[in-house]
Amino acid sequence: MAKVSAVIMIYDIRGFTSASKKLPTADLGAFADAAHRAILGQFNARRADFIKNLGDGHLMIWETTAEPETALVKFVVDASSAARKAFPAFVAEHLAAQGIAGLVFPTRIGFGVATDEVSKSDDYYGKAVNLAARLQNMARPEGLALCERSFAMAGDRAAMQRRGFKCTKASLKGLGTVPVWTDRPFSWGRFFAALTPLFIAVLLPLLYVLLADADPKDRLPGGDAIQRWLDSGEMSLFRRARSDAEVRASAHRMRGAITKAILAVRQGNGRIATSLQSVKDDDSSVWGSSQAIAGLLSIPNLAPAEKRELVMRYADGLFRDGEFIKDYGWRVLPEREYTICEPVCWTIVLLARALGTPGLLQPGEREIYMERLAKAQAATAIYRPLANGGWNIFPNQKHLGHFSPYSTALGLLALLETRAAGLPWAGSVPERDALLKRTAEFLLAHYTRRGGSLGWQRTSAASEPISEGMSLQLYAELMRAEEQNAIVLPAEMLAEIPRHLERLVGRKANDPDDAGEYIESFRSHTGAELPGTESINFIWHSWAIETAVRWLDRTKRFPAPHHEIVAVRRALGVLVVDMEAGRTKTAVEGQSFIGGETLLGLSVVPAP
Repeated sequence: MAKVSAVIMIYDIRGFTSASKKLPTADLGAFADAAHRAILGQFNARRADFIKNLGDGHLMIWETTAEPETALVKFVVDASSAARKAFPAFVAEHLAAQGIAGLVFPTRIGFGVATDEVSKSDDYYGKAVNLAARLQNMARPEGLALCERSFAMAGDRAAMQRRGFKCTKASLKGLGTVPVWTDRPFSWGRFFAALTPLFIAVLLPLLYVLLADADPKDRLPGGDAIQRWLDSGEMSLFRRARSDAEVRASAHRMRGAITKAILAVRQGNGRIATSLQSVKDDDSSVWGSSQAIAGLLSIPNLAPAEKRELVMRYADGLFRDGEFIKDYGWRVLPEREYTICEPVCWTIVLLARALGTPGLLQPGEREIYMERLAKAQAATAIYRPLANGGWNIFPNQKHLGHFSPYSTALGLLALLETRAAGLPWAGSVPERDALLKRTAEFLLAHYTRRGGSLGWQRTSAASEPISEGMSLQLYAELMRAEEQNAIVLPAEMLAEIPRHLERLVGRKANDPDDAGEYIESFRSHTGAELPGTESINFIWHSWAIETAVRWLDRTKRFPAPHHEIVAVRRALGVLVVDMEAGRTKTAVEGQSFIGGETLLGLSVVPAP
């Protein structure tokens, strides 16, 4: 092992490890590659003899003569300073070039430079390498730290001090107490470290933990780790997760208020008015009515007799001539002469709920409702023409492959409800299970990343962004499919679900839902060729509740880290307890589909 003189530089991108736990892997990987190239490019004028990737940074070594060149040391120090100054601008340019918005990438670097003798074989070893690593660690929150010899060779002492370098005696692990020259900005960490030993030993750690606990944006160094540690022991003072009793009480009150509002606009034919503020007796649709009544059937607030009366009055008129269109389903609205997939799917959900509720139907009635269910199921065939698991929103579309993610999500929901009730599909249990698996796997294949977000796009158009509402709906549905042993969820999705729920803690009750517009030419049941346009609102709140509850239930079968469980419980508390007043107001003052969908989400929360 040869001994050589060398200039050693080690740099580290600050916050990279923490960012890797919060940012999408693909975006972070592209950033890391570009960042390292930008930093290393500052040293191209004098290429290092040895470069080693350290993950968050690099080790660079320049071999020298017995006495290192002053010009080389000055070059390394100046290039390090230039890289520090240029890095924030590089980050901003990278984000703009990639079209990434809303993500926070690291913008700070710490450099350490040492000049001394090292041992060389297949790698480099010795105190000088360790010294460079310790110096890099001292350059926090970002900066440049030099050993005494490097400082002396880097330039005029007074000029270096004017640049910001200050000398301190540092106790470095394994190296003793040595003079270190640092150019670094003010740091609260160093400020606290300079306080009295008692404060350092007792009060400072306690204060730091409290600050990290209270910091909603995790801005303190190590704050994320502190919050996880507090959550692992359920010790948080400022981010307390709500109790099961609090969540159940709020959910019960919300269900009661929404139920009252829906029943208040129930029409003579059993349908539910489109607007929960409506007094018109002809303002209703099968789509909204089936959705709202399915929600009512799912909750514990109504007595069995009340649920039975709801179903009997409504469903008896659904299959009359002029209402139900064989092999197509129901009109999107009474005044429009075309059908779409959604009313069929929601009606299947309603019928499956009715048939699956013990005692709701008498034996003779069950046969009638089984026939009705089979008719509705048969009407879905025209909306899934390719048999690949994708469902279309319109019948006889011009482009059969332009599937609707929302229609496919509702198709999966209809299949899940049918299976949960122990009912066949088109008279066949194997066909039901095969179609459920095919639909779920089709959706899994379209789980994607766009603009820094993971989930599902609003439509099948390549330019569409990720829909948060539909993504939360599909997380809930696919966890149901997994529970029914229909599919296996990918690891990437399982890791994203608790992270997505935790991000909802900062949301407001009145945050809007996102929406998508489907445009597709099709042929209606009348034979008319139509330019179809349909807008869909993707409700995030109700499906977030169901996703949280199902994820927590899943941890009973597949254990998860306790800090993740506490974080999801906290999110559930915010969604139900903290947002109770705001989301109840949105549901009772909006359209019936919002009320019905909110009830479905709340139905997974047990009664008090």
